[in-house]
Amino acid sequence: MERVMRFRSAKYCIEWLALALFSIVALRLCLLEPEEDAASLLIFLFVIYCVQGLFVEAIGVTIYHEGLSVPRRLLPNFPFIVLWRQWIPSNDIDRIASLGMGRIRVYRRRSGGRPEFAIFNHDHNNFFRLVKQTFPSAVTFRDS
Repeated sequence: MERVMRFRSAKYCIEWLALALFSIVALRLCLLEPEEDAASLLIFLFVIYCVQGLFVEAIGVTIYHEGLSVPRRLLPNFPFIVLWRQWIPSNDIDRIASLGMGRIRVYRRRSGGRPEFAIFNHDHNNFFRLVKQTFPSAVTFRDS
């Protein structure tokens, strides 16, 4: 699979990094107290979650000729509930819309028009140019 382009959200990467560092500090403080085993375990699991979120955002949205690889957001507009990645085949992309303020939303055919994810991208023109070249059957809207 040949990668065409990768787009990252520096804003989300910085937010995930700050959250991960904060939780590591909290874990370190909990480890100083021997009776805080349950809290230490929960914070350790949260650290792992933050690190995977950081990796997902660092990989970003990757455009291939065969489709898109994007962060799997459980809530389209909330960036902090992310469970690794999802693949959207090119024949399943219905439309791509710009929502303003750097937000881009992709709609899938099989999801009944429900938005699949929203990303923040500061390079709108390059993103839409590449999407139009790579997926000519997808409808793109610059403003919605």
